Amino acid sequence: MLSSKGIKAGDAGSMAAYYEGLAKEDYYTNGGEPPGKWIGHGAERMGLDGEVKEGELRAAFHGYHPRTGEAIVDYLEQQGRLHQHETRADVVKAMAAATIDDLKNGKTSLALAESRAEVRQINEQAREMAKAAGIVTGEDHKFTAERGEREFAAGDRVIFLKNDKDLGVKNGTTGTVEMAADGRLTVKIDESDRSVDLQQDKYAHIDHGYGMTVHKAQGVTVDRAHYAPGSMAHRELAYVALSRQRETVQMAVR
Repeated sequence: MLSSKGIKAGDAGSMAAYYEGLAKEDYYTNGGEPPGKWIGHGAERMGLDGEVKEGELRAAFHGYHPRTGEAIVDYLEQQGRLHQHETRADVVKAMAAATIDDLKNGKTSLALAESRAEVRQINEQAREMAKAAGIVTGEDHKFTAERGEREFAAGDRVIFLKNDKDLGVKNGTTGTVEMAADGRLTVKIDESDRSVDLQQDKYAHIDHGYGMTVHKAQGVTVDRAHYAPGSMAHRELAYVALSRQRETVQMAVR
């Protein structure tokens, strides 16, 4: 029988500590436990399949390829998924552009940064690019959100920032605007057939969702992710950031 342990929502440290504990215990190879299996696009791209062998989970958590021992950052560079830029402003622009390119190709996508200020810059630039690409259409409408006044239009990406049972959303839920009016939005929730109606005087805990902080992205899964480590980078944040994707993750650095 598989054991389980609670992870405090919104706490990157507790999530990292949980997996670190599994790694130290050689969870998948300890006697009596069902063997773990490498599955998914990420494992496939790294040439991982079959059972998880002793020490492999620990190696992955510490930033090394589970079987070759190669640093994962070096692996990303060899795969053409580590992109260097001259300035931090160039990093922000590249992250925004890459996210919109993914959306144009019908993929869900997310740019991950460490600070709210940088996420705001990514969202602003990505939104302008989305308009130019015809992803966001129609007139902008004002919505007074918890973090300040925002403008939304049909096609905009949205992130929910607080759990709400009545709406059926959680902190980190994402979606796309279907209808926008001043103070009101209808948002189609990702990976569901549901849409929710929002009124700013009843639920204002939203923001543009082209980018978000790594901390906020816990529990979010998209087709493609883009990560820009900065001055606050550490292995717990990197672990969260590099495990948000179904298909690929790209890293942008200065």
